[in-house]
Amino acid sequence: MERQDYLIPPAEYLCVVAPRTPLARYLEEARKLLLHYPGILELIRADLDAHALKKKKLRIADKQWEHQAAGILPGAHAQSEQPSTQSLELKIGRPRMAPEVCYYFLAVRGFAGGVKGLDARNLFMESTSIQLLLAEAGVKMPGLSTIIDNTNAISQATRDAILDAQLKLILNEDKDDFRQQIVDSTAVNAHTAWPKDSALIFGFIERIWRRGQKLNQFGVGNMAVSGIEETLSDLKKLDFEISNTQGRKGAKEHRKALYQEVIDLAEYTSQDMSEELKRIKKEAEKKSIKPSLLAKLERLIQWLEKDIEDLDALILACIRRVLEDEPPSSGNRPLSLADPDAAYIEKGGREPVIGYRVQLARTGKGFVCNYLVPKGNANDASQFLPLCEGAIKRTGVTPQLISAVGCYASAKGRDALLRKGVAKVSISSSKGKAITPIEDWESKGYKSARRDRSSVESLVFQLKKLVNLGQMVRCGLDSVKAEITEKILAFNFLRACRL
Repeated sequence: MERQDYLIPPAEYLCVVAPRTPLARYLEEARKLLLHYPGILELIRADLDAHALKKKKLRIADKQWEHQAAGILPGAHAQSEQPSTQSLELKIGRPRMAPEVCYYFLAVRGFAGGVKGLDARNLFMESTSIQLLLAEAGVKMPGLSTIIDNTNAISQATRDAILDAQLKLILNEDKDDFRQQIVDSTAVNAHTAWPKDSALIFGFIERIWRRGQKLNQFGVGNMAVSGIEETLSDLKKLDFEISNTQGRKGAKEHRKALYQEVIDLAEYTSQDMSEELKRIKKEAEKKSIKPSLLAKLERLIQWLEKDIEDLDALILACIRRVLEDEPPSSGNRPLSLADPDAAYIEKGGREPVIGYRVQLARTGKGFVCNYLVPKGNANDASQFLPLCEGAIKRTGVTPQLISAVGCYASAKGRDALLRKGVAKVSISSSKGKAITPIEDWESKGYKSARRDRSSVESLVFQLKKLVNLGQMVRCGLDSVKAEITEKILAFNFLRACRL
């Protein structure tokens, strides 16, 4: 009789019962979504396959280059055409993470707020619920870098499709009818320090120099800048002195003098680095290296070029702000070394932050039915119509009531929503009153909508408390959108657990 191998959990998990923790209930909701919408797995599989094909394409291109370099392929041209992903197929070989496992890791990452943090690492490694889930799938806990690599491979389109499916399930289970929507925005902190011109100038020059010392890995001469070590030391001392001028007599003039020294050093250094970059580009063009290494070299040169551009923009902004006493403006100047897309966000008299202004649409039962993450400090009124239209598209329901604060006042947006079939579009404050017919403004329904505005403040508080929406871990607009989507998915799962 032919032997059959059955997939059973390891012996140490046979008698283990998952505790009724918030994470266990959360994973039950995530599992239920998969059972109702298994097509999610096909979307994730397609993303993982595309990620694997991209790596395979580079491996094949490297092998072709090696053959050409060794003269194994007679008559081969130096620049042969690289295989396209369309002509490649994934075969049995390197083990890949199963789509279902990747989905659960994505869900847990949203719940934990990340993977790399100490609390998140402990959760991934010590949670009985996660270990039982993996045992059921017949896999061991992968390394954290593997989890990050695979979950990052999931496209934003797939994340949005998961959110759409989640909202459909909420509607089908009668947990919400989506007939009421309240919109608001909130500022979230980028993963960066508060900007100070002298510290940023030092940081950009130090990073350009540090990255410029990695070029020899690709057979290109490292960046050479005369006296760079002394310059960096002087800039660091000047930054320290500038920090200590506050509160002293004649602080403004002293600060100006110190910043003049910073600017002089930075301008000379930037010119030298720009000349070196020209030399590096010419040298790189003549190099024949593996395609995988060439891609890394090109990316490194792009980083150097962008950092030098940002350094020049920062120097110009510093001259205008400090030396010429012009009003401070974020403009096109960089505000962060870590996150190039972070903006100066000031909202409603609250403490300003360096980060993003997230637009949120809340349903009557407290679910998030849509979000927007525009670049910069976008005006709320300009986001009102796309936010509400996106919520209608996601849920498939035209709400009876949409409520917003005065900063969303837009006659064009309000009229467009009314034409779409929304019964009441209530915008509070004098701005809202100015674009609302007086008979509507004084009606019982509109008065009730203005009174219920406080519920959205509760939503923002819960999002920041439960899934740490107020602090981003990832950097860059696309990565921040992905993180916010995962946190909204997590929040909706947690909300569904309570209903």
